[in-house]
Amino acid sequence: MKRNRLIEKGVSCFIILMFLFGYSLADTCPVALIRANTTTEETAESFRAMLDTLGCQTTIITLNQIEATDFSSFRTILIAPTQSSDEWFFMDQFASDLNNTGLPILGLGDAGYHFFGRFSLQLGYPNGMHFSDSVVVLPHPDQSIFHHPYPIEIPSADSLNLHVRGAVVGIPSTHLDTAVIKYASSYHIENYYTILQQNRYVLWGYNALPAAMGKNARYLLANLVHHLAESVPGNTLPDNWIFKSKTGNSATVVLPVAANPSVDDESLMIDDYVGVFSSAGLCCGWSQWAGENMAITVWGDDDQTPETDGMQVGDTLRYRVYRIATGQEWTDIAVDYSSGDPVYAANAYKVISQFSTREQAEQPILFVSVDFLQFGLHVDTLTFRVENHGTGTLSWYIDINPEKSWLTEVRPRAANVDTTVRVVVDPSMLDTETDSTLLIIYSNGGKDTISVYIQQPAALPDHWRFTAHTGNNATVVLPTDANPSVNGSSLEVGMYVGVFTPAGLCCGWIEWQQRNAAITVWGDNSETSAVDGFQSGEQLSFRVYDVATHTEWTEVNVTYSQGNGVFETNAFMVLASFTAVETSVGDREELLIPNEMRLLQNYPNPFNTETTLMFELSEPAVATIAIVDVGGHIVKEWRFTRKEAGRHILEWDGRSDDGLIVASGIYFCKLLVQMNNSKYPRYHDSKKLILLK
Repeated sequence: MKRNRLIEKGVSCFIILMFLFGYSLADTCPVALIRANTTTEETAESFRAMLDTLGCQTTIITLNQIEATDFSSFRTILIAPTQSSDEWFFMDQFASDLNNTGLPILGLGDAGYHFFGRFSLQLGYPNGMHFSDSVVVLPHPDQSIFHHPYPIEIPSADSLNLHVRGAVVGIPSTHLDTAVIKYASSYHIENYYTILQQNRYVLWGYNALPAAMGKNARYLLANLVHHLAESVPGNTLPDNWIFKSKTGNSATVVLPVAANPSVDDESLMIDDYVGVFSSAGLCCGWSQWAGENMAITVWGDDDQTPETDGMQVGDTLRYRVYRIATGQEWTDIAVDYSSGDPVYAANAYKVISQFSTREQAEQPILFVSVDFLQFGLHVDTLTFRVENHGTGTLSWYIDINPEKSWLTEVRPRAANVDTTVRVVVDPSMLDTETDSTLLIIYSNGGKDTISVYIQQPAALPDHWRFTAHTGNNATVVLPTDANPSVNGSSLEVGMYVGVFTPAGLCCGWIEWQQRNAAITVWGDNSETSAVDGFQSGEQLSFRVYDVATHTEWTEVNVTYSQGNGVFETNAFMVLASFTAVETSVGDREELLIPNEMRLLQNYPNPFNTETTLMFELSEPAVATIAIVDVGGHIVKEWRFTRKEAGRHILEWDGRSDDGLIVASGIYFCKLLVQMNNSKYPRYHDSKKLILLK
């Protein structure tokens, strides 16, 4: 009874505080609190209770619930502390699923540090150092997170005591560029930052639980959650504000307080972003205004990369301002300089004397002549028009989907005149998706966008993908004199011949055209951690794939007239005979042992009546394959209490478990893998299926 009265009293006090701060219960922000396997229920519940009382409507979500959770109802994701500091390093799919929500993510302690490390963020593993601390120094105490919605009393020394002394991870300033917002640094270890933000990611470097937190820590953590939540949608800078740093050359622009920077005749607000852009609209650097003299590093183009990823020498610097709180962007800024000029040069130093918005008189309108680009299995060059259907100058640039490795060239990538864009695709890198975003055209400072999609026929299965340009390769020639055959018949035009490692990794292929063909066989890239090609001394093996019938032959007997079939960099081999024998698809299981768990894309896709499902296990496991509709209902399911290591193939005839023919539409094939002695999933993934009738 006494406890209930205390709770009622606490709630009443909370409502009074919210009234005093101009805050209402309607302003509470929904937070998804992620509880990992080694996060105790008590730990998760303690954070939920604390955040609930501070206006953050918090829902605890376990790892097994992530896939089924609709994150559109949340405004922020909070990664709770774990007992195992590196647990997130073993959760590929869970981490990817959370990251792909697009929501801002606040990571606590080592859990957040390792989570962010999965995505190579500056505020993630292995960039930091562990130590013990309780007091922080605030480099910019005027930042809004120290005042809204809960005002924090900051001593004149600009330091805060957050909690009892305990474990913390800090990131040294040497690992951080100007794009990272630094909220707090260690009091005892100089230049190590413990609370910081990179785009939509915030690291709270402390492992302390709510019971060990003082009022300052509780308020500051709640303010961070609200700060992230209040900016959804538009919770981060637009994509066209992303820039590449450390390109090998740069200039420095100083924006001093004396320049009285303003937009719409009002002074810049604390936390406004000031960016420097090229004439073509490419962001080359930005800093966040803190009400004091500010330096912006302007990155130049990296001459070691083929794409333009920075400011060109001689280009004119253009400025923009972005306010996350309101989603406003000012794209036409007038500047004068007290030192230097607006022309980019490496190592240049410029000081701005005046910074304000200009009147906007004309309105350009972006027009693109296509919605879809279509191509087949051969190398194609495609074109479309980008035009201005309004007034004034239209500056536009193209952002390419980085996942589309078969997109080899887009020119021009940016312009300020009407022009034809040339797109070149490489069929050797085709994926098996049928409709996907190829590129996005941005204009008017990123406010106007048009997406262009790719439409392609079903091609080779996933395990025929390979990584090209790894830095070393060999060549295998398949001449017509070798009389290549499949099941006693000549190799047909349009069939594919691939070269695979002993572990089953594809390293190159060609489409047979009944003429002498050379296959580039790619070796392993020593600069990457993954094995992405042949190792020196490995024996080459061959496969044949027929796209028309979705048939694969994995046993191919060959002899050589030159070379010996062993991979070495720059080796040159010529085949004397090439005979593929029947071992192919059906309900068999591959004998090769994969290196990892994988769900492969079905083929064909889209399909009419039947499609082939494939998955790979690196060790024996319990496996479940399910076909799920867009509403999340299981229409067909296969459960295996034990599946051996290897590749497994299933056929789905488009019928439900009840034997009924399912309707046309989009479905998802989901794989869940568990070890016999564990209730937690070892691996899970899903692929989109399209059934057309």
